[in-house]
Amino acid sequence: MADEVDDRLTSLLAEVARRHGVSLSKDDPILIIETLHARAVNDLAAHMEKELQKFRQGIEAALTSFNKQVESTTEKAINATVERADKIARERMAVGVEKQLVEIRSQVQRDIEAPISNAIARLLPYLNRADNVSRLNIMASGMSLLAVAAALWLFFHSH
Repeated sequence: MADEVDDRLTSLLAEVARRHGVSLSKDDPILIIETLHARAVNDLAAHMEKELQKFRQGIEAALTSFNKQVESTTEKAINATVERADKIARERMAVGVEKQLVEIRSQVQRDIEAPISNAIARLLPYLNRADNVSRLNIMASGMSLLAVAAALWLFFHSH
């Protein structure tokens, strides 16, 4: 350290002589100012280093807090996006299922309708015959009723 101070002092004396044309010795009282100045600069540098360290710690703390907030916000955004995507997927699945149900209903209706229509078509002639037979039976019953009414009338009027 002493060598460093001597080298710095020698360099300073040489610069003063070169710039100002004045020769100073190492024991010149004016060098007290340089010593005070060097001390003030060193103290200021030490103080600035401490302040810089505090500033770095503050910045690191702020960045850590900011990173946590960003992570939290990002996580919330991702979760919200996943939930929304899940909801959309479920809605689309529901729509898809609904479409499939409509198609299945239509297919079942077609599958059932054709055999029922065929059965009805096959039964229709028998139903028409049964309808005709029923009409004939009604007419026969009506005629029988008329015959009974005529017989009763004759029976009561002839006596």
